Formats: sequence, C-alpha cells, structure tokens
Amino acid sequence: MKDVGQIRSQFPALKRKAMNGKPVIYFDGPGASQMPNRVNRAYNDHVFYDKANAGGYFETSVNTTEEVARARLALSMFMNCDETEIVLGANATTSIFQFSRALSRNWTSDDEVVVTKLDHFANVSPWVEAAKDKNCKVTKVGFGVNTGKYNLEEFKKAITDKTRIVAVNYACNAIGTINPVKEIVEIAHKHGALVFVDAVHYAPHRLIDVRELNCDFLVTSVYKHFGPHISVVFAKKEHLENFEPYKVEPASNDIPNRWETGTPDFSAISAIPSTIKYIASLSENKGVTRKNLEIAYQNITEYENELSKYFLNKLFELKKVHVLGIKDTDEVENRTPTFGLIVEGKTSHQTAEYLAKHGIFAWSGHFYALDVVREYDLEKDGILRIGMLHYNTKREIKEFISVLKLFTS
Repeated sequence: MKDVGQIRSQFPALKRKAMNGKPVIYFDGPGASQMPNRVNRAYNDHVFYDKANAGGYFETSVNTTEEVARARLALSMFMNCDETEIVLGANATTSIFQFSRALSRNWTSDDEVVVTKLDHFANVSPWVEAAKDKNCKVTKVGFGVNTGKYNLEEFKKAITDKTRIVAVNYACNAIGTINPVKEIVEIAHKHGALVFVDAVHYAPHRLIDVRELNCDFLVTSVYKHFGPHISVVFAKKEHLENFEPYKVEPASNDIPNRWETGTPDFSAISAIPSTIKYIASLSENKGVTRKNLEIAYQNITEYENELSKYFLNKLFELKKVHVLGIKDTDEVENRTPTFGLIVEGKTSHQTAEYLAKHGIFAWSGHFYALDVVREYDLEKDGILRIGMLHYNTKREIKEFISVLKLFTS
C-alpha cells in the first residue's frame, strides 16, 4: 500500500487536534469511517449544484438520475453483481426490517428462523420480530467465548428443512471475528433456506464477492467504508422479482426500484462512485476495475494485519487489559483490526472517557451486538472497542498503549 502519510493527507478529519494539542486518534472506525476529499467534493457538488429529485426532464433532475445509475454501476463492481441487484436504502437496520417484512409475508407457524449471537442486532431483531408475528420458531447459534468463533457443527444442528432464513454477519463489529459465511451459505442452501448476510463491518476490511459467497442477500453501509451514510442491499434478481415488497401503489414495479421506498438521499448516492474510486486508488493503479479493487483490498489486508499484530504484541505488555476472541498473532487473517477489550477494575465507559480526554476516540458499551456482551457477562460494564482502519498507524497504537498504561497503573 502507498505511503500511509499520503493516504492520511486525503482525509480532512485526520487533521483534527485534541485539547492536549496532539492529533486526534480515530479508533472509532467500526462506528463510522472518515471520508476523503474526493467523496466530500462529490457530496457537496450535488447539494450545491444538482439538488433535485430523479426522473424529470430538466437538467438537474437528469443529472440526479445519471448519478443514481453511476452509483449502481460502481456498487455492482464493488460487490460483483448486476446493477439491477443493488437496492439503496436509508441505513442497514431500516433496510433489513424492510426485507424481513417482505420475506416473511407467507411464513407460517411451521417455519423456522436462525439468527446468530456474534451479529449486530440490526440483523437479529428484524427476523425475530417477523418470526414473532408468524409464531415461528427462532434458533440462535452461539459462539465460543474463548475463541470468539462460530462452530459450523452448530449451524448444521440449527438449520433444518423448516428453516426459511439464516441471518449471519460476515464480521463481528464488537470483537472483529471474520466468519465462514460461504460454508454457512452452503449448509443453509442444502435445506432450501435463504441467507441474509450483514457485511457492514466486513466491507472496509475485505472485498465482497456475492457470486463467490452465493448468498441470497447482503447488506453494507457506505459510511463504514469511507463514504456517506446510506445502506446498500445486494439481492439476487430472482428474489427481487418473486418476493413482494411493501410499497406505495404509484411507485415503480420495476426492479430494483420497487424495493426503494420514498425519496432517497441523492447527495449520498452521488458520492458513492467517488467512494469506490478512492478504494480502487489504494491499488496504486489507474482506473476503477474489479481487478484494482482486488489489489486494493490485498494492500489493505496486509497493512491492517501488520497493525493487528503490532497492537496485540503491545497490548500483552498491559497485564490488566484483556482481549476478547481471537488474540493469537498467527490468526490475524481471521479477524479485522477491531478489538474488544476488558480493563480490570474499570467499566468500558470509564476507560473510553479517559481515552477521550487524551484525544483517543473509542467506543464503549455493546455496539448493538447485545448477545456478545451477554455471552461474556458484560452487559452492565460493556466492552471497550478499539477499531482501526487502513489510515491508522503504529504511532497511534503506541500512543494508545502509553495512555492506557497510565490509566491502569
């Protein structure tokens, strides 16, 4: 990957100074990534010059319509799917609720639903609520608290011929585990079940390939991978055609438009191509191609794995700080650089507040991964989450360790 300093120079937010005069350390990446200059410009250009609804004959409306088409094209390359399989939405939670309602229209009390305990509740509650409406059985697949991983045998037990949907996350936003989604999809499909993948936390760290996964649905949020706040759902074309969405009568019946209720955030949509272009630029090659995206994510992964190894090795110096889940430096390829930490004698909120006073931005609590904190018996005190992206540095990790050492001494 190109010089990290050059990458950081593209992000205005990274120039922020803390009250102590030092540069702010953004370790809140799993909550929201920062946006580079080109994305900010694209977003503002629409607001300033092309703000209009799509579908009209006049110039600004025509421009908006074209921006939506360009966004779909960029996202189809990003996910490796067809443009008609891209559904734009307000946010991941809202999108999943929308799909859960449509997919459950014809469920009966004989049907079953499988959800997972490493997941964000955006991909749990919508399916649980839909199952409750239809009196369906819900099974939750747990994970090993020592390993932070799923056991595929548990999926084989949970998924039956009665299972209608399996909801699973690609990577855990609380402790960073990357899950064997392809294998889970294969298990589900053998029983005729559909699979809805939450890839929100995965997308900034690894390249998505829905064709390789063969999943039925997959959701991301662009603001987690260096863009504006808007959700994107991949759905196989046959599902968009065969399932019936809840929509207003005058709205289009064409796909994917009939799944996009109301007027979307066109400013956010207009910035999506620039977001994908930024990621492709990390390949150090010209042009936005699938190949360049593959190279870019190889570079991201290699660099982030270095950060993870450095972080874990430095963290072992702190005897009162413990990592949840994968902690072996030889296994960093199975996790993102997102770490769930426990500080002895302190709640996660006390630690996060102390870090904030030293210009280190980090989250505390459950991050809507409620079953994760429950499994670790941390629902009250919560988890301290340190989440890094490719613009973070070893210098920042070193500063974090120094501050945390003072806090725990």
